[in-house]
Amino acid sequence: MNLIITGEVGSGKSSHCQRYARYLREYGFKTGGIICRPMFKEDTKTGYTVTDIRTSAEAVFSLTNPPADFQGEKVGRYSILQSGLDFACNAIKEALRTGYEVIFLDEMGHLEIAGKGLAGQARLAYQKAPYTVSVVRKSLLQKFLAAFAPEESENIFVIQDIEADPDIHPAFFKTPPAKTDISCIILAGGKSKRMGRDKISATLDSQTLLERAVANLNGYGREILVVTAYGQADAKIQPLPGIKIVRDILPEKGPLAGIYSGLKASKSQFNLVVGCDMPFLNRALLEYMKDQVAGFEAVVPRLGQKPEPLHAIYSKSAGEKALSLLSQGKLAVSDLLARLHTRYIEEPEINRFDPEHRSFFNINRPEDLDTARDIAANKKAVSG
Repeated sequence: MNLIITGEVGSGKSSHCQRYARYLREYGFKTGGIICRPMFKEDTKTGYTVTDIRTSAEAVFSLTNPPADFQGEKVGRYSILQSGLDFACNAIKEALRTGYEVIFLDEMGHLEIAGKGLAGQARLAYQKAPYTVSVVRKSLLQKFLAAFAPEESENIFVIQDIEADPDIHPAFFKTPPAKTDISCIILAGGKSKRMGRDKISATLDSQTLLERAVANLNGYGREILVVTAYGQADAKIQPLPGIKIVRDILPEKGPLAGIYSGLKASKSQFNLVVGCDMPFLNRALLEYMKDQVAGFEAVVPRLGQKPEPLHAIYSKSAGEKALSLLSQGKLAVSDLLARLHTRYIEEPEINRFDPEHRSFFNINRPEDLDTARDIAANKKAVSG
């Protein structure tokens, strides 16, 4: 089904799309594609940015006063940057490649009607995506339909004029897809020998590392389980709301035993496993990993030939294979991966979400904690 949002210039078409995207994500639809938003200098509009809905990445799309070395297309008073077009095309392409169900196509205009700009990716979206939401100015609507839905075409468009009908209509979309049944397991039972003290109580930005891990994972899945070592004091864990404490069934056996204990206690089919000492989890990367679980027993990032098994998703059934290894005295998590049907998330995929690979930064020594505090301070300075 292809929905067109139409209206006059300045009627709020893109804002309406943003509301649709938010609504669809909340109800379990995988939404991708692009939305454009105006840029202002003081009260003067200077152009538009384009946002990749899937990753939240952003680029400049058009300018009213482009630089002298501008490359792109001139459309009316706006200069469409080639870099912005490339960014938008790639956003649509990646959403289609990774199986996103609803593709948003904002600012479909003169260029696309002429077969330029986003026209190629738009045609692919109309052919392949279960749903599309396009934004077309009312004055261009008939030309757009003639270009993308001629009589011989199988494309069928439903038109919503937001000036006459400003509501969001769930009936445009079928029953939302079933969400992945997933929980989170935080491993917090390490001995912290190199740290010199319990990692759980180490602080970063006024939070303990465990509090930070719980905050980073809040809302990601059904529940959050924290696996602690047998006999470990839980005073710093129990006050945290929304978590379930799991005692390590096989103490002194390392992370593999922690994974097994968490999987055994979990009620979910799939489980994200992370260490409590990983303070810079990237939510977009974690969501992407979740989207890859179908047909696999594990989803594991891999940098070069080095997998990250303590930043990975495991099926609950992997627990039995972990127990079998533990009973044989095999404690390496790599032995478990060798026995699982694993989807590796390769470095180019990781780089789309976390090019600096901070997701995998972990705190083992006091100097690592100092580095983490520097990174957090720099992030605050940049965002501030």
